[in-house]
Amino acid sequence: MNFKQASDLIDFFEQCYIERYGIKPQINRIRDKWNMRDLYNELGMREVKKLIRLYFASISSTQHSLQFFYNNYEKLIVQQQLRDKDIKHRKELLKQTKKRVKNEQRSSTNQRGLQE
Repeated sequence: MNFKQASDLIDFFEQCYIERYGIKPQINRIRDKWNMRDLYNELGMREVKKLIRLYFASISSTQHSLQFFYNNYEKLIVQQQLRDKDIKHRKELLKQTKKRVKNEQRSSTNQRGLQE
């Protein structure tokens, strides 16, 4: 078993923690390498790093504990999917609004031209 990727992800988590709180978190690397390896196997390096960044961007009552991250990473995925869906929906609404405004401007210009 290769735990290099798990170790790299733990290092990345540690780095994000230090950036956020200014201190090094207490991490049991022997225990946490198994959890992080499972996350890596399930999601891949890029996705796990993305989740860790999202985790630290969110508000946490547990000071962003690694154990809380392991227990709740699925919720972060759902939250990200909902956020992406909302952004896509807002872009579509903006596009539709711009189209309506453009059509309104055309019709009001045409009506003014007919009145003159």
